[in-house]
Amino acid sequence: MRKLTLAAMAAMMVSGVASANNFGASVNYGLGGFGADLGYSLMPDTLNLRAGLNAGLSMSGSTTPDATPYNYDLKTGYKTLGLDWHPFSGAFRVGAGYAWSDIKLDVNATGTYTYNGQSATGTATGQVKYDNAPYVSIGWGNHAPSKGGFFFNSELGAMLTGKPSVTLSESTGTISQANLDVERNKVRDNALGWFPIVKLGVGYSF
Repeated sequence: MRKLTLAAMAAMMVSGVASANNFGASVNYGLGGFGADLGYSLMPDTLNLRAGLNAGLSMSGSTTPDATPYNYDLKTGYKTLGLDWHPFSGAFRVGAGYAWSDIKLDVNATGTYTYNGQSATGTATGQVKYDNAPYVSIGWGNHAPSKGGFFFNSELGAMLTGKPSVTLSESTGTISQANLDVERNKVRDNALGWFPIVKLGVGYSF
């Protein structure tokens, strides 16, 4: 009888936890491309744990600054894990967490190019890559409210990456390493020291 009573109490506790901790999911689109967020309630209508996966935009093309043909390949994917605080127990939220970045821009130039005043004919390659970093955001939409249903999701924020890492090298050509370094540092100094988070979507909570 005692075992049955303990089992009944355990079942009631599990049932209570399950009902108190809702979860939900959303599908989104933004600067990180198509993605999905999963949320789990830690404190009803106040604090959620949220994980996100953003497949990233992928863009390739060519451009000709300074009459030099460049091919480029841009990817903007990233993954996040963080907390959402709903200060008014409603849809508005303030978020913070950590982002794992797949954001990078690969470029290559074939022909005649000039770096820091020195010209050469050959092939040069470069990469701009944003590192993993904390993020902060504000948004609208509760992924795990006490009462489930459909909801609208939006988010605006930034990954606090600092300046990206930049590489620049030649596979053929005669640009000095010093001039390559000057050009690489110029690209890094002109780059944003953060990466924007912008997305819109719809979701359903249980």
